[in-house]
Amino acid sequence: MPRIVYALLKLNKEKPTIICLLGIHTSGKTTIGEKLHSLGLPYYLEIGNELIQTVDFNSPEKVLWFDREIMKRELERDDSFLSNGVNVAVVETWHIGNIAYAEIRTPSVANEYKALLKEQLNKYNPLFFFLDIDEKTFRERANEPVPLGIEENQFTFYQNIRNNILSLFKEFNIDYYSIDANQEMDKVMKDISGILLSKNILAA
Repeated sequence: MPRIVYALLKLNKEKPTIICLLGIHTSGKTTIGEKLHSLGLPYYLEIGNELIQTVDFNSPEKVLWFDREIMKRELERDDSFLSNGVNVAVVETWHIGNIAYAEIRTPSVANEYKALLKEQLNKYNPLFFFLDIDEKTFRERANEPVPLGIEENQFTFYQNIRNNILSLFKEFNIDYYSIDANQEMDKVMKDISGILLSKNILAA
């Protein structure tokens, strides 16, 4: 595949475009984010990854703090796009994915977060890519359990996250691109970059 370079173009001259990579654990969000970054696009990792190892999931207070802190940091990052004049950025998980987790762990935070999401959807041009994988791919890629504070099967938990993400798309009437992430990552990248090319976010 020929190298693609970042085109300094806006889809909307007044709103930053946020390329949102969504999907369950091992779906390839980080890999694709890094590949897009190598083409010149600013890339921001999932904020929860920075915090999850420090949280005691047996403490409801700590879990509440965790989900609220993720919400706070995501909103601050969004604000930085506006204040720093960022045209396009790639963000792993973004608000939809975080709300999907909060709906399971802390429904009160999820409801608070949903109200704020409406504002963010108006302030930015989010472009959603949902990297979908099946159980076989998940189990092949998952090397070790992720701390979640649950006893249930990890894949069952992540299927619930997947269902929550899809429900949020429907609830907020959000269009998204469903990407078959069971494929090799180079093929996934080709599918995503083709869409970004068609929208003039990337240029050959």
